[in-house]
Order: sequence, then C-alpha cells, then structure tokens
Amino acid sequence: MPRPSIEHVAPLMIVTPVDGVEVTIKPITVGQYPALFEHVAPLLQTATQGPAGLFERLAARQASAEDMQWVVGLVVTHSDELMAAIALAIGQPREWVSALLPDRFLDLVILVLEVNADFFIRAQPVMRLLWARAKAALPQAPAAAPASGPTPSSA
Repeated sequence: MPRPSIEHVAPLMIVTPVDGVEVTIKPITVGQYPALFEHVAPLLQTATQGPAGLFERLAARQASAEDMQWVVGLVVTHSDELMAAIALAIGQPREWVSALLPDRFLDLVILVLEVNADFFIRAQPVMRLLWARAKAALPQAPAAAPASGPTPSSA
C-alpha cells in the first residue's frame, strides 16, 4: 500500500519594517518550543481563557474590539513574558523589543499571534491540560486555622 503524502499549507510569513529594522515574522519552529514555553508558561491560564474563536479571527485578520482588548490586557498583565517570547519569535534581542514604543510592541504581538494562530488553535486543548496539571502540581496553601478569642462581632 503506498504511503500517503503529507500536504502542508505554505506557512504565513510577514516581513515588516519596525523602527528601521526589517522584522520577519514566521511560524514558530520546533527548535523554538522549549525556550518559548519557558517564557509563556505563566500565560497558559490566560491564553486558554481568551474570547472564544480568538485565534480563528486573528488568522483570518478579522479580530474584534473585544479580541484587541484581550490582547492589550495580555500585554499589560504579562509584559515581561511577552517581551521575551516576542524577541524569540522574531529573532531580535530582548533589549531591542523592550525599547519599542508600546504601539509597535502591541502590533508585533498581534502579528506573531496571527502568523501562529493555527498553532494556537491546535494547541488550546493541550494548553488547558498543561495548565490543569501545573495547577494540580502546585503546593496547596494550608487552610487557615480558626481564630480563637473574641472577635469584633462577639466583643
């Protein structure tokens, strides 16, 4: 029986000038995964709670205002991790990325998400599973002991 051929869609690649530097945004490679996931591990929970259909709309370049608010919130709450991840994804030094103006950084975040949207669509179930496992592996805080003595309501 002949082996079926695997057909691949040509990956999306965007080349854009950013502050005088020609930046190439292309799909994340297998070799980048370990370092990338080191930076995005704190984002796993947030990434799995984005608006439904977010990555599909990003891939189609049809993001809504709600989608953009979510991306901005991601940048605000996880800027350090995103700077490291974006630097890795675009092949630029972290210092270069951190020196960008906020609007340019946000544009790069959106472009990296757009170019890699198909990966995120396929990875969402895996990311939810990884988050659940990571959460289960974290040590649980001990339950607080009941207070003894007078309380404001009993005094």
